[in-house]
Amino acid sequence: MKRSISKQLLNTYASESTIHGVRYIVGGDNQNRSIRIFWICAFFLSIIGLGYYAYGVYMKWSINPDIGLTIRMRPMREIPFPAITICSPLFARDSLANYSNYYAEFTSKSGKIIPFLKPEEQNYLAANIQACSPTSSSMVMKGCANRSDKNFPKLLRESSLDVSELFAACRFKKNYMKCEKILNRVLTNNGYCYTLNMQGYHTIFNNEISKHFESYRRKTISKSFDKEQKLYNETFNDEKDKEIWTLDKGYTTNDDDVFPIRAIKINQLSVYMKLTEKDATNLCLSQGKGYKIIFHLPNEIPTPFHDEYFIPFNFERMMTLTAKSIRPDPELKKYSPSARRCYFEGERKLKFFNSYTKAHCDYECMTNYTLKVCGCVKFSMPRDDKTQVCDLNKAKCYFNAMMSWPDKEEIEKDGITPCNCLPTCSDVKYSIKLDKEAELEANIRLAHVKNLDETNIYSRMAIRFNEHSIEEQENFVAYKLQNFIADFGGLLGLFMGCSLLSIVELIFHCIRACINKRGKNEMKLDQIEENIQTENRIHNQLNNKEFYHPHNNNDPCCNVVRNNDAVTVVTLNKLN
Repeated sequence: MKRSISKQLLNTYASESTIHGVRYIVGGDNQNRSIRIFWICAFFLSIIGLGYYAYGVYMKWSINPDIGLTIRMRPMREIPFPAITICSPLFARDSLANYSNYYAEFTSKSGKIIPFLKPEEQNYLAANIQACSPTSSSMVMKGCANRSDKNFPKLLRESSLDVSELFAACRFKKNYMKCEKILNRVLTNNGYCYTLNMQGYHTIFNNEISKHFESYRRKTISKSFDKEQKLYNETFNDEKDKEIWTLDKGYTTNDDDVFPIRAIKINQLSVYMKLTEKDATNLCLSQGKGYKIIFHLPNEIPTPFHDEYFIPFNFERMMTLTAKSIRPDPELKKYSPSARRCYFEGERKLKFFNSYTKAHCDYECMTNYTLKVCGCVKFSMPRDDKTQVCDLNKAKCYFNAMMSWPDKEEIEKDGITPCNCLPTCSDVKYSIKLDKEAELEANIRLAHVKNLDETNIYSRMAIRFNEHSIEEQENFVAYKLQNFIADFGGLLGLFMGCSLLSIVELIFHCIRACINKRGKNEMKLDQIEENIQTENRIHNQLNNKEFYHPHNNNDPCCNVVRNNDAVTVVTLNKLN
């Protein structure tokens, strides 16, 4: 009975359905079997095709979203001036460690120790060798390779030259000033360099790591200017770092005199570097005869993952900066970082750094890999109290580790999980255009450099922004829910020949079937209840036993029972 009802309902739906092929599949008992098999196959193939392409549409919407972008122009002052790090090939004072002479002596004598080289000089030399050429030093500086002094950063700092010894003059905001007022000494992969507009170590590193690096107060140029001396007074904002600027929020104040310095067109920078003839013989030649320039964000330290630019001795180089700001749509947060291919602020924590950037993540990953392979890290790498600094014996090891770090196969072979260092969703990218390079003319050199020694070798770097506005790129979810519904509806129409109303129609028939079934069940219950009442009434009448025989008193099969003036004819099959 139930099967016949279900079949009837199915036949009804098939005859009334707007979905293609259903009527041929059901079609009643008179439907040709071969036709039914054909349409069953066609129907299921369509369902398979629909499922395959619908899955791709769903993945595109929920797992791998399409990221669109809009470009608009914003005032340049909304982003910071980049941090600029300048590295000199002159590593050590000649009085402490004449690198070139010692290196030549060791090379010519196959690495034998010079008898008059003092242990202290060996320490300074070993530290500077690591900064200059660790691979060659591990082979030819055998006499210094066993030095046990682990405090190489301190030795490098003591032997390095001061800002005033390396830089002749600086020009910023169209005014000349002493370079030591705006440049900080910073430890890099190239040894000690000098940086402008970088946040302090206590802001960049967490407290446990920052104590291993030379601490300095950030230097922010104030508006106080001495017109007579044409130099900025020694008035700086040396307060502890405040959350004035972050990658995600940008500047939290509208003031112009802030740190990091704003990127406005007037903020042009010129730096005059100098080198004495005596120092020119004490160079790290592997760094080249010139200066390395590194551009990075103010909340980053210079790492091997930042691009380097080169300025030869006795040359000036003009550089034009362009910048682009990247901002994400908050709707992107609902997707996983792997889907949107970037991290929002606070999503990825680093062990050494307070703020996440891709360069910091890569550098931390390289540091962990070096520690895993060599059991120590290079002097410039971040470290905690338990981590040792590599001496010259391990110089070749950490050099090879740093060179092989990007190799995924090498990393996995050593049992280290790749770090998955994605970019930040909010970012500022700087592009540097090298306008021209020319020999530094005498009249330019003589214009603003006091106590000029014409025997010195001078170089000049000039950096400027060429525009008053920047491009702001906003990334947004290009494929949203309405796109998913539209594509899925198109697939339904293509493969099944149905629409949203066809689905409503199917739901309607299911609901109607349930209602009909419930109605029939209620009718059955009413009939059963009526039969029970009739039986009870008859039973009560039989108990009264008032029988009479209107036609034939001897006929036991037909008796009339009189009860309260009502006459009921009762047929009795058996009457005892």
